[in-house]
Amino acid sequence: MSRRILILAIGLCVAFACVPAGAQDKREQARAIVLEGQKKFQEGLFAEAAVDFLQAFQLDPHPIIMYNVGRAHEEQGDLIKAIGYYRTAIGLNPSEAVKEELDTKIKDIEFFLRSQGVDVFDLDGAQWVPKGLVTIRADPPGSEVLVDGQVIGKSPMEDKSIPQGNYVVTVRSPGFQSQERKLEVVGGKRYTLTPQLEPGSDEDPAMRVSPGMLSVDARSGLTVFVDGEPIATTPAGLIELSAGEHLVSVEGEDFDAHEERVTIVSGEVAAVHARKREVLVVQEDTGLFDQSGWGWLMAGTGVAIVGGGAVVGVIAQGNADSYKTERGSPSRAEFRSNAQAQAVVADVLYGVGGALIVTGFVFILTEEAGPMEAPGAYERISLGPALVPGGVGAQAVVSW
Repeated sequence: MSRRILILAIGLCVAFACVPAGAQDKREQARAIVLEGQKKFQEGLFAEAAVDFLQAFQLDPHPIIMYNVGRAHEEQGDLIKAIGYYRTAIGLNPSEAVKEELDTKIKDIEFFLRSQGVDVFDLDGAQWVPKGLVTIRADPPGSEVLVDGQVIGKSPMEDKSIPQGNYVVTVRSPGFQSQERKLEVVGGKRYTLTPQLEPGSDEDPAMRVSPGMLSVDARSGLTVFVDGEPIATTPAGLIELSAGEHLVSVEGEDFDAHEERVTIVSGEVAAVHARKREVLVVQEDTGLFDQSGWGWLMAGTGVAIVGGGAVVGVIAQGNADSYKTERGSPSRAEFRSNAQAQAVVADVLYGVGGALIVTGFVFILTEEAGPMEAPGAYERISLGPALVPGGVGAQAVVSW
């Protein structure tokens, strides 16, 4: 801040009001709160994370923060609120990368809500009970499926709609040992169970390693293969797999296939991420200035250069006036030569200063697409003047 204040004192305060320090203080406060919310998000404390993100948004109304509010509600299964926050984030003019992610999120949720009979164009009046979709593919086929002791059908069972909550799913078949699964259903998510019943009776259980779950994070419409076999279509949610190592691949049209080996541990959830990070993070400042700082630096420098051009212009005008009035002076030719040279210098200073002012304000006005979000955040900015035939300008080389 001390460096920035010095720069403003030299340049910007000549013609503009200095940027209030409180605005930067609020952004730093919001950054700290978002980081705390992200920790809670990773720990599964989605309700608490949503509160943090909203608090941060009050300090810094940035589309990335609003995106994270929607993510927290989506993970809780409150899709009505989630899609509302996502739509708000789009209205805040995010960068193209974030807008694309938001569009995908909104389309996925709208598709799911429509399948649940919700009018996505009248969410304020929607009476939707959060539900998840459960698919059960048991071996042997025809096994009976019970939820909390109530029979709901037979396997294979595809996308059975079940209200949000905690359940005990039992799969049973004559001549086989029954199997139970504790399942926490969250609205808007899919679950695939693949119990393999062992011959025998419930009174004589066989030794069997309990399964684990696989979470697949990918855009809609892709096929999930496990060990070469198609298992589900995204959004796939949680897929039950036997403990051990599996080869998981996610494939589809206009998509670079994602493949990785995953170790499934009994009773735990392993994750495969085949898309951009779900929670967009606030990037720590790593340089002397953020994008806004560079903008104010350029604009302030431009103001100072324009001021220098004005001074040189006044001197040039004085020499020009002397050339006109002192017709008999032996120094008249020198007045004319000086006036012409100084006028050229003044024009160059006006051009360079004006270009820096314009470039600086472009950086300031487009800051929302840069330093707060991880995708596309600027890593290095090289600035300098550009001399072209008949004029001058400024050039910026940006890498990220």
